[in-house]
Amino acid sequence: MQLDDETLVAYVDGELDPKLCQAVETALRDDPTARAKERIFRESAAMLRAAYDRVVEEPVPERLRAVLEGSASQGKAASPRDSRPRRPILGGALKPVLALAASVALLIGLAGGYLLSGTGPVSEDGRFAGLWPDWIAAAHVDLQRALETAASYEPLMGSGGEPAVT
Repeated sequence: MQLDDETLVAYVDGELDPKLCQAVETALRDDPTARAKERIFRESAAMLRAAYDRVVEEPVPERLRAVLEGSASQGKAASPRDSRPRRPILGGALKPVLALAASVALLIGLAGGYLLSGTGPVSEDGRFAGLWPDWIAAAHVDLQRALETAASYEPLMGSGGEPAVT
């Protein structure tokens, strides 16, 4: 019989039927590797029992018992959270601060979008009215000129003879 870890753990835990238990014992006599694994599983099981047997034997707390019995009588799944009062995820004092921060971020985004869209304050020569350095204003003028010309670098004209894009 080839012993796998699952069968050895069940053997160590005493969960095998007598017939299979006898077959495992016979296989253990002939297989030194399986005997070494069995010894390791027994040692680890003994350490777990030493660490947790007291906890397993403790009585169930009354509060938990009440929650379990109450939900079982109502026919719904038990949850210890059902008996606790709900509290807001964010504390009451933190909500106004977050609302203010969100408002400021929104205003900054709207103002930046307005100024960078080209509909903001622009002087007669196409430069931004003193808000940006000259190299940004020059790039804006160059970009506008490039967008207003066709691939042949001729201005795009509308049906009336005036530039189609201004």
